[in-house]
Amino acid sequence: MIIPWSLKAQGNTLIEVMATILVVSVGLLGMASLQLKSIALNHDSAIRLDAVNLAYDVSDRLFVNALAASAGEYTIALGAIETTPANVDTVAEEDLNRWLRTANLFNGDFSITSMAAVGTEPAFYEIRICWADKFKAGVQAQCDNDYKYQAVRKN
Repeated sequence: MIIPWSLKAQGNTLIEVMATILVVSVGLLGMASLQLKSIALNHDSAIRLDAVNLAYDVSDRLFVNALAASAGEYTIALGAIETTPANVDTVAEEDLNRWLRTANLFNGDFSITSMAAVGTEPAFYEIRICWADKFKAGVQAQCDNDYKYQAVRKN
């Protein structure tokens, strides 16, 4: 007896469809992983841009009020908080308060260290802004990432 061809090939189409579904699902999982990584990197670049803008903002304030900056009035420690408006006496304190108010929206820590001018040498300022990495697994430190900006003011 001769078996017709259609009866011998039963199940081959089902195996091909299952293999196709497997290949497509692996590809879609790879695309989803790529999309999640893209979102995380986009978030990181947005935070870095905020840090750069904060550093440029305070460096402009340093250069505008150069005498107070040379006297070290713009030096703040990591994690500083703004003072109450009643206790603000100088332009430098007001500048720092405004900057700290803006920087507090950043959800990170920030510091400004200054090396005052000596004689005719220029003054150096290091502005450090750091933040926790929300996408890092495990224990998060407050300064997983940081941005350091060094400014030089010539007398």
